[in-house]
Amino acid sequence: MTMQSALTFAGLCLLLSIVPGPDSLLVLRLSLDRPRAGVMVAVGSSAGSLCWAMAVGFGLAGFISSRPGLVTVLHVLGGVYLVYLGISELARAPLAAEADEEKRSRAERSALTMGLVSCLLNPKVGLFFLLVAPQYAPALDFGSIMMLGVIDALVAFVWLAFLSVTAAAAVQRLASVSAQRRLRLVSGLAIAAIGAMVLVQSLV
Repeated sequence: MTMQSALTFAGLCLLLSIVPGPDSLLVLRLSLDRPRAGVMVAVGSSAGSLCWAMAVGFGLAGFISSRPGLVTVLHVLGGVYLVYLGISELARAPLAAEADEEKRSRAERSALTMGLVSCLLNPKVGLFFLLVAPQYAPALDFGSIMMLGVIDALVAFVWLAFLSVTAAAAVQRLASVSAQRRLRLVSGLAIAAIGAMVLVQSLV
């Protein structure tokens, strides 16, 4: 893989990362209470991306993509998981401002798992490597695919971490506690809505 190909691929990954998705919404929601939680989502999502790249390298993603039933199952599980997260956030949002330090620390620890599971239950990430990798790594050996996975993971982490810090800084400027609660409610509703859309699309 040439340097030009790597940079071009990194640019494509950045463009795809900027497009709002489940991981971005998770980062935004958790960053409202604590920016480090949003960063941990970024770490988990990046790890999930590396897992999908490894799956492509070993041929697992190709096996899954060749069986529409398995792809549908992953979509359904991903949708259900997002709906669950969204409803959970809606239930916690009114009390978020009064959350104590222990609860916030626990949220940070679970944020990594949220990012990882959200990415692993998104078969589009695996299909991305299957469809795009041949254009940037013609040899398609394990090393080349993992290199693409590392690039994608780094780009995703940098963007999501930036998003987390920016969101946390923005919410701190909201003097009204009620405004912060409304923002948390809206973000939780958005996560649940995306999960519902994933469910509808996978079952239609």
